[in-house]
Amino acid sequence: MLIVCPHCQYTNPGEAQMCEQCGTSLLEQACVNCQTSVPFTAENCPNCGTVTGKTWWALIIPTDKEQISQDNLKPNQYLDNNQRYRIITDLIARDDVSFSTKVLDCQPLTLPQFQLSPVQFADEDITESQSQTQQTVLSPLVELYLDLREKLPDLIPAIHDTWQDETGEYILLEDRSQWQNLADIPSLPTLQVLTYINQMTALWSEFSQQQLSRTFLDPQNLFLDEDECFVIQEVHKNTNGDDDYLVNLG
Repeated sequence: MLIVCPHCQYTNPGEAQMCEQCGTSLLEQACVNCQTSVPFTAENCPNCGTVTGKTWWALIIPTDKEQISQDNLKPNQYLDNNQRYRIITDLIARDDVSFSTKVLDCQPLTLPQFQLSPVQFADEDITESQSQTQQTVLSPLVELYLDLREKLPDLIPAIHDTWQDETGEYILLEDRSQWQNLADIPSLPTLQVLTYINQMTALWSEFSQQQLSRTFLDPQNLFLDEDECFVIQEVHKNTNGDDDYLVNLG
């Protein structure tokens, strides 16, 4: 297990409690609101309630949809067998037989297997059988996200972790739910609305060719970042095999 310092990004051994490079604590952080020391594993500051935990947006593509539902994946249960990612919101069912939810990272400074280089992976203290099951074979959906993010790094969320097992495929994306959702904004200046529609129109051709134009048709999937730039949370595939019409952007 390798722990990355949140201050200087130095990679520390798993047993380290302070960064060997800069001395930063690897156990606690200061609440941004009240400066109380809060464990990295906590979701909220115990003093003022400010969100301090690291969250990810999880995509779940089950092998059998009957195996995964809101009844067997509830808040406070873990998404993974290693009990690293704790579910903190109800599952959202998608038309394409997939689910979404938000998870809390209970080991936020630990590099996931997906991000380990081959050398780092070889240095990890795991058995050969674990290595065979944990080394990640990139799925077509993961490859799609990586390809789109290379072309559109601001628009497409980064992948933090991904794995597959007998129950399905799991992809953890950068969580953008803390940003403004377009559906929750009462009104925007006409010029700003036209700017966002023009951005979507410019992207429509590429997304349409890959049957992904539904990405822009769900307001709950559209956000404004800190700079009020238009971004998305997920890539949505067209469900009926047909392209959605550009006019649906409204």
